[in-house]
Amino acid sequence: MVRVKVYSQLTLDAETIRRELPFADVAPPIRRDDVPKDVAAGYNVIVIIDGRFHQELSVACDEIMDAMRAGVVVFGSSSMGAMRAAELYPYGMRGHGAVFEWIKNSEEFRDDLVAQVFSEDGSNVVGLSMAYVDLHFNLVEMTRTGQISEATFEAVTSTARALHYTERTPAGLRAALQTLGETEEEVLSATSRSLAFGSQKQRDALGLLAEVRLYLERVRKLNERLNGAA
Repeated sequence: MVRVKVYSQLTLDAETIRRELPFADVAPPIRRDDVPKDVAAGYNVIVIIDGRFHQELSVACDEIMDAMRAGVVVFGSSSMGAMRAAELYPYGMRGHGAVFEWIKNSEEFRDDLVAQVFSEDGSNVVGLSMAYVDLHFNLVEMTRTGQISEATFEAVTSTARALHYTERTPAGLRAALQTLGETEEEVLSATSRSLAFGSQKQRDALGLLAEVRLYLERVRKLNERLNGAA
């Protein structure tokens, strides 16, 4: 039996993850030293979605590299998983989604652009701020469909990037825009309107879980063929 560990509970809750991967063990955002413990515990697949990087030491590239050398397959998307996958995909880590591709191909990406403040109570992890990447991708779509202008896109995204990630809330961003002298309602309401488009981090995470499910199915079929041949 393949053992799978999924680190999230911020981007996706445990119930959603278990609907996609019923047999997976679900954990809150990953931190330093979690991966070596998973290797020692015998996990075959590690899926990294959310992670910690400010309040605690973040998962290190070396840890993931050691796990892959030990034969563990490591997937990543959306947040910390996307960042590490963008760094380690040449060495075998499997990245997925628009956030991963953006990080991989961007020269201007910063770690704080996927960051969120969150509270944690047992298995309940709740976001208290919004991730810049969700705002970015939603505003791109709003610009593409003519709901906001290019000028509005630039005004909102540049202001959001300038804010500390702990201050990135709809109210905080609206206040920052007003402080800068913005008065147009299109600009001031763009952030709250963008929430209707959902979360790119969530879309990527769900896509990643589907990819993991397909991978596991391929492994199952291969094992069946090998066992039949034996």
